[in-house]
Amino acid sequence: MKIEAATLAGGKVNQDYYAYGETYALVLDGASSFLPEQTSIDAATYVKALGEALSAQLEDCALNGIPDVVAAAIKKITEKYELNEESSPNSTVVIAKWDQEKVATYVLGDSSCVIVNVGGEITEITDSRMAQFGDKMRQTYKCRLSAGSGFDDGHKQLLHKLQSEQKLHRNTRVGYWIAGANSVAGLNGLLNIFSRATVREVWLMSDGGLVSFQSASRQLREAIPKIPVDQMLTKQHEAESKDLKGVSFPRSKLHDDKTIVVIKTDN
Repeated sequence: MKIEAATLAGGKVNQDYYAYGETYALVLDGASSFLPEQTSIDAATYVKALGEALSAQLEDCALNGIPDVVAAAIKKITEKYELNEESSPNSTVVIAKWDQEKVATYVLGDSSCVIVNVGGEITEITDSRMAQFGDKMRQTYKCRLSAGSGFDDGHKQLLHKLQSEQKLHRNTRVGYWIAGANSVAGLNGLLNIFSRATVREVWLMSDGGLVSFQSASRQLREAIPKIPVDQMLTKQHEAESKDLKGVSFPRSKLHDDKTIVVIKTDN
């Protein structure tokens, strides 16, 4: 396997995290909070600690054991920092792990995984369970931005309402699951296993990385853009800098953290 990786902070602190080893790769995307409550630790600290806990176990675990590893890592960090559902930051988790015969992917939260098969066909795996909550507020803030309101106090108030709505459904069986202080979330990620012989590439992306990937694809008119991933991130960051009010590209904030890890097989 050959691995290419890059990350780019949207602000002063990068709340994305990535790591990889001989048999795995992972991307975590810590959630920015627009709520007034203070968390016990910041999102950057959380994703680093969770990423290190995952890396310590993923190298040697079985492919179908990934959910158990994620659950155990969440439990470890929860106990270490004495977190609870009210005080914990949250993070998405996207993992690829492989052996000689198979490739497994795991997605928890709204980060994305793209599988490119040997024929060039694409399968995108995204955990969309959170998207069903707060859609009205999401559409409202995008319409305001398109009309030129910018990232003003009204925008921040809508994001506050959106996250308050999402919080009601977080880590519940009729809602959505995300890494936080509830280890059960780890058991509820989306696990898929593919024959390694059918896989050419696996792309792991935070949501900011996915936007960069999609933008580069459109600009180059290629399903899988053929430029280095760090250039993808930089180009998107530059495009956002030219759209200071979010008119052309309505989004939650001026710059999101962006991370992409690409695993290329020998196929």
